Amino acid sequence: MKLRVCITPRQDLSDPQSNIVYRTLVHQMGFGALTGATVGRLIELSFDDALPKDTVCTLVQQMCSQLLVNPVMEDAVIEWME
Repeated sequence: MKLRVCITPRQDLSDPQSNIVYRTLVHQMGFGALTGATVGRLIELSFDDALPKDTVCTLVQQMCSQLLVNPVMEDAVIEWME
């Protein structure tokens, strides 16, 4: 069983890294059709297929709250992979 944790900066906070990427792509590289850019992290996690899905979900939520995500500055979305 695999899933992804997509971690991005909270939208209500300033994000200098994403702003630099956006400005560089638009103003220096000519990608004028671009309307936004967000730089984040993607973590893929694999679990034993024998584990119940609700157990895996609980484990991942614990991982996010204890290590992977800083809730003051980041948001996370968990995506199940096939």
